[in-house]
Amino acid sequence: MAERQSPTGITFIVSGPIDVPVDRDRRVDDIAFRDILAGSAVGKAGCYIFARRTGRGVVPLYVGRSWSSIGRQCIQQRTLRALEHDIQENRGTLVLFLLTLDRQGRGATNKKAISRLETWLIEQAIGMNTDLLNKQGTRRSEPPLRIPGILNSGQGRPSEAARALEKALGLHENR
Repeated sequence: MAERQSPTGITFIVSGPIDVPVDRDRRVDDIAFRDILAGSAVGKAGCYIFARRTGRGVVPLYVGRSWSSIGRQCIQQRTLRALEHDIQENRGTLVLFLLTLDRQGRGATNKKAISRLETWLIEQAIGMNTDLLNKQGTRRSEPPLRIPGILNSGQGRPSEAARALEKALGLHENR
């Protein structure tokens, strides 16, 4: 078996937020960033999210995936330059979240699971930031689903019925 199968599917491990080092001109310090990633993301497959952290919360900026090494994928110059433009124009700290595939054994990387995760992350990120820097996968063909108290519901206390359904479906464990 290539990945650990939990009762609910393939497991991804979340790391972050990792502060992305920038210089005085608010450009990514590539060397320091490579050093940070060396310990956590080299050689691991999965997805990553660059975001801007401010006093008001975290805003996703870019969602990506890698089938071999998130560390190498995160430091691609075209991605970093687009992120630099955002952080030069807006206040906040550039941060990175990693979602690495929890692999067991030597089998092939589950590209389908990584692609599914990336698609889902992009959908969620667009809900928070319609100006996501991604070029692919950001056009919605249908409006997002909304179930008050359960899915894309915004702030507020969920109804008794929503809490009961959430518990019945095991969704309360995901919060």
